[in-house]
Amino acid sequence: MKTSNIKTLVTACISCSLMNLSYSDQTPASDTHLVTEELKESVKNMENPILLDYRNVKTCEEMKSLINDYITKNHEGQTHRGSGLIKENGKYILICATFNEDDKMLILSFDITNILHELLHSSDKKTREEVKEYIASLTSENVE
Repeated sequence: MKTSNIKTLVTACISCSLMNLSYSDQTPASDTHLVTEELKESVKNMENPILLDYRNVKTCEEMKSLINDYITKNHEGQTHRGSGLIKENGKYILICATFNEDDKMLILSFDITNILHELLHSSDKKTREEVKEYIASLTSENVE
């Protein structure tokens, strides 16, 4: 993954974290340095995204469910609160922001290239449309 994309993602996450903190009554928004350090710690696998076994996945909902199940089983106490999608060098990397009960963020990345390709070429028109909408909802990209 390009360094510029990682920097962009980290910057976006910092902005979101600061907005979250500014509305929180627990932590003052002036703790920018602390937030930056916590964010650096939370970005674990950007260079090596998780690749799940999508063999039995036939719909967009099943794909999302598999990812959420992975987060629940492998990162106990983390709640998936938001996602973003990066397309780079023909790969789709799903970035998931998860938080624990103390609002500590953990960012996980998943390589969803193959499953998106399969779903985009599904014989079911509804599935193809759902995947296109899913991609568009996470990016500014219109998929044809």
